Amino acid sequence: MNRKFLRMRGFTLIEVMVALAIFSLIAVLVTNMLFAILRATTKTEALKEVRQNGELALTVIEQYVRSAQSIVTCTAGLDTISVVNADTTVTTIAVSEDPPGSGIRKIHADTNGTLLNMTGSLVTVDTTEDLLFNCDEATDLVEISFRLSHVSATTRQEERASSLFRSVVKLRN
Repeated sequence: MNRKFLRMRGFTLIEVMVALAIFSLIAVLVTNMLFAILRATTKTEALKEVRQNGELALTVIEQYVRSAQSIVTCTAGLDTISVVNADTTVTTIAVSEDPPGSGIRKIHADTNGTLLNMTGSLVTVDTTEDLLFNCDEATDLVEISFRLSHVSATTRQEERASSLFRSVVKLRN
């Protein structure tokens, strides 16, 4: 009977504790990896939103400036430009807080009271680098520059997204 008892061994307490420690370590590593992937996904989505809004706004501004007959107002370093369109209407491109008091600053075009928002509610024009226009009347060149940031409830640095957009456009007319 002693031989039979010796063959039916189970796990010792130390073996169970070591296995539990190894399993716990693996669980912690996998959990940290999953959270890192989720943070990266959040950052990627925010950056995608910023880039889509910025590229759309830049493209629309470039179209307005390229097809303009002339520039009405454009003072170097200011955040507003007014252009005369082919149909002689005036379009003013500027930045404003929308809705007022929200802290979200949008780029918009105003043609005879008709507003066209070029940026959505998930991005804002960065106040440190506002929408800037620099115009060279001699060469009909307009430099456009602005930075968009993602509007986010989180204050984590690794989840924030921001991008700078720049272009130089020449009037065709």
